[in-house]
Order: sequence, then C-alpha cells, then structure tokens
Amino acid sequence: MREHAHTFGPEGKLIGIVHEPALAQRRQGAPAVLFANVGMHHRVGPYRLFVDLARGLGKLGFTSMRLDLSGLGDSARAIDGGDEITRWVDDLKSAMALLERKHGIDRFVIIGLCSGVDPAHAIAMQDERIAGAVFVDGHSFETRMHYVHRYVMRATKLRPWELFLKRRVPQLFGIEKERIPGSEFERPPMTREQFTADLAVMLERRIPLLFAFSGEYNDVFSHEGQFHDMVRPLETRGRVDVTIYPRADHTFSVPEDRKDFIDRLARWMCERFPLAEPVPVSVRTERISDIPPVSGVRMVEENADPKDDSQPRIRLVG
Repeated sequence: MREHAHTFGPEGKLIGIVHEPALAQRRQGAPAVLFANVGMHHRVGPYRLFVDLARGLGKLGFTSMRLDLSGLGDSARAIDGGDEITRWVDDLKSAMALLERKHGIDRFVIIGLCSGVDPAHAIAMQDERIAGAVFVDGHSFETRMHYVHRYVMRATKLRPWELFLKRRVPQLFGIEKERIPGSEFERPPMTREQFTADLAVMLERRIPLLFAFSGEYNDVFSHEGQFHDMVRPLETRGRVDVTIYPRADHTFSVPEDRKDFIDRLARWMCERFPLAEPVPVSVRTERISDIPPVSGVRMVEENADPKDDSQPRIRLVG
C-alpha cells in the first residue's frame, strides 16, 4: 500500500493523505472512503483512529482519503463567504474531484464521527456520488424506551460506571485526556422532523447507511431499537444498519475498543461493497487492526505524477 500527501482545492490550501492499496489488492469498482475531521482533531482522528482504519481498509482493497477541512489541522482557513458546513462540503467535493482525476473513482463512502457527522450528512444529502455513509455518535432523539434503558437497565451494569469514572479520572485507566473541543464544535440543532425527512431522501437512493454509537453516548442513545422508533413513521428496519459499541468511550481511546470498532466497520464495508470474486478465508478472517504501520508517506503536489521517482520525498507523521 502507498500513502500520498496532496495539496488540493482552491489555491492548493487543503491537505489530505490518500491511502492507495497495492494493485493486486484493489477492489475493482469499489467506492473510495472519505474521513471528515472530528472537532479540532486533524486528519489522523482521535488516537489515530482514522490512520488505523484507512490502512486497514487499504489492506482490504479500498482507497481512502483523510483530509483536513478548511480551517482545521494543516488546511488553511477559507477566506471567502459561506457558512462553515457549506465550505466543508466544498472541501469534500474538492477531495472527490482529486480522487476521480488521479484514481478514476467516482463513488464515495463518507465517514463522520461526532462533529464530523454534520459535513458528512450535508454532502450525503447533496451529492449523488455518495454511495454510502457512516455516522458515528450522530443525531439522536429520546424515546420512551430510551428512558427505560437509560435509567433502569443501565444502573445494573458495571460498564456505565466504568465510563463515568473514565471521564472524571482518566488517569486511573492510563489514558492521557485529550483536549476537549469547545462549543464551536457542538452539533447544531436538528429537529426530529428534519432528520427523518433527510433520512427518507437518503433511503430513496438505496445507499448503505450505518449509524453507530459509543457507550459514552448512552445518555442520549441507549439501544439499537431506539433509532427505528425515533424516526417513525419512516420504516427503517432492514434498511438502515444500527450498532452500539457499549464498551467504547466517545473517542475510542482504549486500544481494544478501537480494534473492535475498526474490525466491525471493515466487515460492514466488505459486506456492503463485496468483491466480484470470493475472498480466500485467510483474507476474510484477518483482523485489519493488526496491520503494521507504514513508515511514512510521500508528498505529491496536485499536478505531480505519483509514479515519477524524481519528485521530492519527505516523511510525515499521519
């Protein structure tokens, strides 16, 4: 697998890393995967989650791109007007254009976690090139059964108490607390009616949708059936995939929880975008989170030929 750093977008002010699988491993006709920033985290994701996931998906034949949206990470802030979500949607479209031009891919799966759900939701609504979407700890709305799960069933389990202590005293678990995003990264309000209407539009296009929730999100989303209840009368059973990672905190800070998330998400990608020919069992059962890290990436300007060895090479972290 090769990793290339690109400058792209208006005036080349955006930065992204493309993960390109080896030629023999490429999944023909599969969409490329795009990762939206999580709050103030840059393109590596919390605890390098997106790095591990992109490299694992590359092992399974998926091309992917981790980019910094304008004003985040290493990408310069956009000067021209428009609200933040509109600018970020334009950034994602620039990334899609680069992947189409350089890799011939014209379908995409967008992955958003927390605040990254907002640009992911917006582009999934606007652009028909989006062939699938994954929303992690995204929009949710309480139901009557949620309160039963939240306040009755939850109190009898040890894991919720562990998550509570992890948030309050992370040092007990050997976790270095990351900087918490400020209010500027809080999700803008969306009504249940608007969310349901938007979801209906996505379902009409028959694209695979996965809504995943961490255990730390239990205060607003407590059981898988809650999703289907909260969008009634829209029927989503059998049409939308919903999963909960009950042991995981919001940023998947524990390595075992991170591996579980990566492996299960990779399995979902393989199921929704299968190979034309069966994959050997040895490949199907391999845990992609165990793939060793790549030592570095190659910096390639937007107009440079990635196969040209005369291009300057530098080592980057992430």
